[in-house]
Amino acid sequence: MRKYLFLDIDGVLNNNATWTRCSHASNFTGVDPVLRDRYLAWRDRRPQVSVVLSSAWRHADAWMDELKRNGIHWISTTPDNNTLSGRHTEIYQWFRDRNVDHTKVHWAVLDDMSVKVGKHLVQTSMRHGLRLKHLHRVDRLLEID
Repeated sequence: MRKYLFLDIDGVLNNNATWTRCSHASNFTGVDPVLRDRYLAWRDRRPQVSVVLSSAWRHADAWMDELKRNGIHWISTTPDNNTLSGRHTEIYQWFRDRNVDHTKVHWAVLDDMSVKVGKHLVQTSMRHGLRLKHLHRVDRLLEID
Protein backbone atom coordinates (compact mmCIF):
# COMPACT_ATOMS: atom_id res chain seq x y z
CA MET A 1 0.00 0.00 0.00
CA ARG A 2 1.28 3.47 -0.83
CA LYS A 3 2.53 5.68 1.99
CA TYR A 4 2.63 9.49 1.97
CA LEU A 5 4.02 12.02 4.41
CA PHE A 6 2.88 15.63 4.06
CA LEU A 7 5.74 17.64 5.51
CA ASP A 8 5.68 21.12 7.01
CA ILE A 9 8.97 22.87 7.87
CA ASP A 10 8.44 25.62 10.46
CA GLY A 11 7.88 24.00 13.83
CA VAL A 12 9.01 20.63 12.44
CA LEU A 13 12.54 21.05 11.03
CA ASN A 14 13.14 24.22 13.00
CA ASN A 15 11.98 25.60 16.34
CA ASN A 16 12.23 28.64 18.60
CA ALA A 17 15.94 27.97 19.23
CA THR A 18 16.59 27.98 15.48
CA TRP A 19 14.84 31.33 15.23
CA THR A 20 17.03 32.76 18.01
CA ARG A 21 20.20 31.74 16.14
CA CYS A 22 19.07 33.23 12.80
CA SER A 23 18.57 36.79 11.64
CA HIS A 24 15.14 38.20 12.44
CA ALA A 25 15.63 40.83 9.76
CA SER A 26 15.37 38.24 6.99
CA ASN A 27 12.19 36.68 8.45
CA PHE A 28 13.81 33.35 7.59
CA THR A 29 14.28 30.78 10.31
CA GLY A 30 16.31 28.17 8.45
CA VAL A 31 16.66 24.46 9.07
CA ASP A 32 17.87 23.28 12.45
CA PRO A 33 20.75 20.80 11.96
CA VAL A 34 19.69 18.59 14.89
CA LEU A 35 16.09 18.35 13.71
CA ARG A 36 17.21 17.88 10.10
CA ASP A 37 19.50 15.02 11.07
CA ARG A 38 16.72 13.39 13.14
CA TYR A 39 14.34 13.60 10.17
CA LEU A 40 16.93 12.40 7.62
CA ALA A 41 17.94 9.42 9.79
CA TRP A 42 14.26 8.43 9.96
CA ARG A 43 13.68 9.12 6.25
CA ASP A 44 16.74 7.17 5.07
CA ARG A 45 15.30 4.00 6.62
CA ARG A 46 11.91 4.46 4.91
CA PRO A 47 12.35 4.56 1.13
CA GLN A 48 8.75 3.40 0.69
CA VAL A 49 7.43 6.76 1.96
CA SER A 50 6.70 9.47 -0.60
CA VAL A 51 7.16 12.93 0.90
CA VAL A 52 4.95 15.80 -0.24
CA LEU A 53 5.96 19.30 0.81
CA SER A 54 2.94 21.05 2.34
CA SER A 55 4.85 23.89 3.97
CA ALA A 56 4.60 27.55 3.01
CA TRP A 57 8.28 27.11 2.12
CA ARG A 58 7.05 25.78 -1.22
CA HIS A 59 6.22 29.38 -2.23
CA ALA A 60 9.81 30.69 -2.23
CA ASP A 61 12.59 29.37 -4.46
CA ALA A 62 15.24 30.44 -1.95
CA TRP A 63 13.57 28.41 0.79
CA MET A 64 13.17 25.39 -1.49
CA ASP A 65 16.88 25.66 -2.37
CA GLU A 66 17.70 25.77 1.34
CA LEU A 67 15.78 22.53 1.86
CA LYS A 68 17.61 20.86 -1.01
CA ARG A 69 20.98 22.02 0.40
CA ASN A 70 19.97 20.33 3.65
CA GLY A 71 19.12 17.05 1.95
CA ILE A 72 15.35 17.41 2.25
CA HIS A 73 13.67 15.92 -0.83
CA TRP A 74 10.06 15.50 -1.89
CA ILE A 75 8.10 14.09 -4.82
CA SER A 76 5.80 17.11 -5.18
CA THR A 77 4.13 19.95 -3.33
CA THR A 78 0.55 20.53 -2.35
CA PRO A 79 -1.37 22.98 -4.53
CA ASP A 80 -1.95 26.52 -3.36
CA ASN A 81 -5.68 26.92 -3.14
CA ASN A 82 -5.45 30.70 -2.55
CA THR A 83 -8.26 30.58 -0.04
CA LEU A 84 -8.58 30.86 3.68
CA SER A 85 -9.96 27.33 3.92
CA GLY A 86 -6.77 25.83 5.29
CA ARG A 87 -3.92 23.46 4.60
CA HIS A 88 -6.18 20.43 4.86
CA THR A 89 -7.99 21.45 1.66
CA GLU A 90 -4.65 21.63 -0.15
CA ILE A 91 -3.78 18.13 1.04
CA TYR A 92 -7.12 16.67 -0.04
CA GLN A 93 -6.80 18.52 -3.36
CA TRP A 94 -3.37 16.92 -3.86
CA PHE A 95 -5.02 13.49 -3.56
CA ARG A 96 -7.84 14.46 -5.95
CA ASP A 97 -5.40 15.89 -8.53
CA ARG A 98 -3.67 12.50 -8.66
CA ASN A 99 -6.82 10.37 -8.54
CA VAL A 100 -5.60 8.84 -5.28
CA ASP A 101 -8.30 7.71 -2.89
CA HIS A 102 -7.01 8.98 0.46
CA THR A 103 -9.00 6.27 2.23
CA LYS A 104 -7.05 3.53 0.45
CA VAL A 105 -3.50 4.67 1.25
CA HIS A 106 -1.52 5.24 4.42
CA TRP A 107 -0.70 8.88 5.04
CA ALA A 108 0.32 11.30 7.75
CA VAL A 109 0.70 15.05 8.12
CA LEU A 110 3.71 16.28 10.10
CA ASP A 111 2.94 19.88 11.05
CA ASP A 112 3.01 22.26 14.00
CA MET A 113 -0.38 23.70 13.03
CA SER A 114 -3.69 22.07 13.84
CA VAL A 115 -4.43 20.77 10.34
CA LYS A 116 -7.96 19.36 10.05
CA VAL A 117 -7.10 15.85 8.88
CA GLY A 118 -8.27 13.86 11.90
CA LYS A 119 -6.12 10.93 12.97
CA HIS A 120 -3.60 11.64 10.17
CA LEU A 121 -2.12 14.66 11.97
CA VAL A 122 1.10 14.32 13.93
CA GLN A 123 1.40 17.72 15.54
CA THR A 124 4.76 19.09 16.62
CA SER A 125 5.39 22.45 18.31
CA MET A 126 7.42 25.53 17.47
CA ARG A 127 8.93 25.22 20.94
CA HIS A 128 10.59 21.85 20.30
CA GLY A 129 10.12 20.93 16.65
CA LEU A 130 10.43 17.31 15.57
CA ARG A 131 10.86 14.78 18.36
CA LEU A 132 11.29 11.02 18.23
CA LYS A 133 7.78 10.49 19.58
CA HIS A 134 6.41 12.26 16.50
CA LEU A 135 8.32 9.95 14.18
CA HIS A 136 7.05 6.91 16.09
CA ARG A 137 3.49 8.18 15.60
CA VAL A 138 4.13 8.70 11.87
CA ASP A 139 5.39 5.11 11.67
CA ARG A 140 2.20 3.86 13.30
CA LEU A 141 0.01 5.86 10.91
CA LEU A 142 1.98 4.66 7.88
CA GLU A 143 2.01 1.10 9.27
CA ILE A 144 5.77 0.85 9.23
CA ASP A 145 7.33 -1.79 11.48
